[in-house]
Amino acid sequence: MQDRLKNQVLWVDEAGLLGTRDMSGLIDLAHRQNARLILGGDTRQHASVARGDALRILNTVGGIKSAEVSKIYRQKGEAYRSIVEDLSRGNVAQAFQKLDDAGAIKEIDPLGPNTQLIDDYAETIRSGKSALVISPTHEQGHEITKSIRQNLQESGHLGKKQVEAKQFVVLNLTTAQKADWRNLQQGHIVQFNQNRAGIGRGSIWTITSSTDHNVFIRKEGDDEIIPLPTEHSDSYDIYRESKIALAKGDLIRITRNGFDNQKKRLNNGQILQVSSVRKSGAIALHNPVSKAAYRLDQNFGHLAHAYCVTSHSSQGRTTDEVFLHQPSATFGATDAKQIYVSVSRGRERIRIYTDYKDALLEHAKKISDRKSAIELIVGAREAAMQHVREQMEKRPLQKEKEPIDIHKPIRVTKTKDHEPRI
Repeated sequence: MQDRLKNQVLWVDEAGLLGTRDMSGLIDLAHRQNARLILGGDTRQHASVARGDALRILNTVGGIKSAEVSKIYRQKGEAYRSIVEDLSRGNVAQAFQKLDDAGAIKEIDPLGPNTQLIDDYAETIRSGKSALVISPTHEQGHEITKSIRQNLQESGHLGKKQVEAKQFVVLNLTTAQKADWRNLQQGHIVQFNQNRAGIGRGSIWTITSSTDHNVFIRKEGDDEIIPLPTEHSDSYDIYRESKIALAKGDLIRITRNGFDNQKKRLNNGQILQVSSVRKSGAIALHNPVSKAAYRLDQNFGHLAHAYCVTSHSSQGRTTDEVFLHQPSATFGATDAKQIYVSVSRGRERIRIYTDYKDALLEHAKKISDRKSAIELIVGAREAAMQHVREQMEKRPLQKEKEPIDIHKPIRVTKTKDHEPRI
């Protein structure tokens, strides 16, 4: 694939999700292959999980000129589109006022925080429209998903027959944490992203023991036990095993790239609907839009219900109506990017459910851009220069022996009473 890239174009969608390491690798690759690299994305949306807001840094610190699309096409109604336009420009308070005026912000009962949302969601589904619930935290999302499935089962939207399938829940450990035996417990699942000596890419192993001397793993269906190559911790991911209940009609999300039983490609984030389930563990799926069919067994592992997702998982998705569950318990995970992404997923309507409207606005104004090293250095220098100017303004006017060069490097120390001294 890299050879075919020579003198061609490499186009990256959702480039705001690239960390600095991957961005650097792509730029280096494009340079070697004499290719043009086009980066498409929105720096006001979520950045990468890996370190570095690469696209924003290229755009601001790097000063690379960008072409912008200013017209919004997803939202059908003018009022809804206007709200998203405000959020895209950082006008959070103005957007919230419009949401409030339109009755889109629902104040919920803390004793029954999910009741109104579940009823509204069920009504939308019964009307034949697509809907998505977004919550900032996984914990809140699991509770809502449980309530939604119960409602759908009681109303007959899900089949009565149900099977339990294996589910791998990623632990989201850093490269350093995946190399530390203290984070690796007996029973944890290890799946490899790259080939290693005696280990195939995509193979699944189980941790049998973990000590400060060695971590040992065993391959599924094999009795051989080998040491985990922790020196190559960037080659694998760590999961805990759980169970997921599936019935006909369930919406599910693929959580890792892979293939079905017929070697058809499955992409991370892909939304599918369960066509049928069998006692044998066979699961039939289809794409509600393209009608493509897939077959899995109950040991596939990389599945999750798709009724309620985090704003990170929702990025890039479009649905008729959006239900944003934002109680005060989630405010720690609330910021301007999360609100912008969540609100902008819908075509026709957005509803926000919270128990503390004023506090939600304050958290939604929070900017969560991660500073680059250059930005930190420049910011510290500007702060020091501002301090010098303020100190000079406080001094009585007097004739100086020589002019003060404000661009000359300065040294800032602290006295015993912790007051800065220049």
